[in-house]
Amino acid sequence: MRLIQTIILAVFLGVCVSAADTHAQTGDSNIIIFSESHGQETYTTKKSGLLKLDVSTFSSIQRIEINGSPAGEFAGTRAQVEHAFQLEDKETAITVSVVTEDGSLEKTFTIFLGEKPGPEKTPFQLIGILGISSLDNVFAVSDDATKDSGTKAVITVVPQYDIPLAVDSKLRLRAIVLREKFSKEDFKTVEISYTQLAVQWLKQKIMGGNLTVEGGMNDIRTDNTAISIGEEQSSTEIYVNGVYKQALSKQLAWDAKVQYKQKDSIPEVANVNDEADAREISLKAGIFYTDPAYKGNGKIGYASNDALGKYQDSTTVTYSIKVDFPMGDWIPSVGYSGRQKTQAIEDERVALTPTVSSGTVAAKVNYKLFAKTQLSFSYQMKNQTSNVDAQNYTLNTATLSVIHLF
Repeated sequence: MRLIQTIILAVFLGVCVSAADTHAQTGDSNIIIFSESHGQETYTTKKSGLLKLDVSTFSSIQRIEINGSPAGEFAGTRAQVEHAFQLEDKETAITVSVVTEDGSLEKTFTIFLGEKPGPEKTPFQLIGILGISSLDNVFAVSDDATKDSGTKAVITVVPQYDIPLAVDSKLRLRAIVLREKFSKEDFKTVEISYTQLAVQWLKQKIMGGNLTVEGGMNDIRTDNTAISIGEEQSSTEIYVNGVYKQALSKQLAWDAKVQYKQKDSIPEVANVNDEADAREISLKAGIFYTDPAYKGNGKIGYASNDALGKYQDSTTVTYSIKVDFPMGDWIPSVGYSGRQKTQAIEDERVALTPTVSSGTVAAKVNYKLFAKTQLSFSYQMKNQTSNVDAQNYTLNTATLSVIHLF
């Protein structure tokens, strides 16, 4: 009878351990230490807590110690122990030792301060965006001219592949492929075909921030009669840039970007002074604020365009502000962006120095449909003014998109 009771108790203890803690223990197999409050590795954002332990043995318990200190006085073959802890470091080990008449066992519980790391990302990632846009002024004509409204589909694909170089750096190969298609054939001259190929070097923890260096090329075309690529080549660009971003606190961060771009304009021009081939240097800076109730950012930029044609030399100032209001699966946002472009010299043909200013008010709502799928609806109102009458216009655009991370 004694043998049967021993076998039953062993099976019962084995089931308890399997259900509560499947990690291996080193020492006497007739001693079981498990916890219903913590696994052998636990992540928490709280700096204090209570480790609840259950100890089961075949022979009488003589001593239980936690990190070398007695946990109390015990007798019999079952014991429940509670240990209050304070977390000072990112990783804290709590070692439980049990000594019985017949043997001993040690088990370590490790508690990590912080969020549990997510699953390791695969090196290849693909983002797909399908959108439908409705425009009330397709050709961006002035308000006193006849406006054409239209609807277009926009497909964007962004594949990228990461190559680890070190613990804190990696190489990223990335492409952006964007194609537009209007519902009317008459609008094909303003359909955009944009392709970018780029290589990025990403370096973390450099002077307290993160650095990204990128080089690549852009191919810009129009007329997507064949959706694979535009038939009318507009320009090609080769560029290199660097972005440095640094967190100032848990809520506040800033970044700065410098870029050099070589632009090759394909269409022939009648006047050499209108030649758009150019070298462009641009500077941008931004500030970012994160709060549980909202997220905001502000950006400002400056670009200098040095073209072959003197009437294409210009400077451009850009600025923007955007605020998000996270509400669970919904993220509404509002924003404003502005741009002012000034030609470097007077255009003698119109007896003035052309200046173009534009402002865009945007409202957007994102909805998390699935873990990797979002729906987005946005509405933009753009107003452009210029001292050249033909460049004054307004444009309203409504867009519905679905974004999926493959």
